[in-house]
Amino acid sequence: MSVVSDDVLDKVRAGMRGLQPPGHYDKVYKDECMYSFDTPESPGGLYINLKSYQGFGEEFVELDHQKSGNTLYLHLLWKRVPLSEEDKAAIAAASEADKPTKLALGTDGGFSTDTQKDYTLDKTASVVVVQGAGQPRLTVPLPCADLPELVLNVITAIQVCIGAFHMIDITADM
Repeated sequence: MSVVSDDVLDKVRAGMRGLQPPGHYDKVYKDECMYSFDTPESPGGLYINLKSYQGFGEEFVELDHQKSGNTLYLHLLWKRVPLSEEDKAAIAAASEADKPTKLALGTDGGFSTDTQKDYTLDKTASVVVVQGAGQPRLTVPLPCADLPELVLNVITAIQVCIGAFHMIDITADM
């Protein structure tokens, strides 16, 4: 838990007008930037506008701020952390034990469709207050109990919501 100064909290409260958690039918673009191919795994991470639920790469946040006037963003930054040799050996041993016994994909006794990853993701999130061109961005690491409840509710709803790109995949399968 982090402690936030009153000055930063005042700027967060000033940007709260018009905030509401995304509903069931709202599209949340938290997987990729609206203008580029930046994702939360990109070096600068992904900034999600808390009013429009659109994601932006680090270079496009100022553009969205100028266009929308919004100052509050959820910053998602995921870093790959390599697995230890012991973990890699345990995964390899488990995959050896699950050798296929029939010609099938993704079923018991069949070939596994899961790809082996040699890393884990270290996921960090923070609230960013964009003040304008030439001014520094104010960052509040999450979780933070000092933030207003409305802001925390919007952030939680965005994090648990299915991303718009995954929603398109789900509706295409129907």
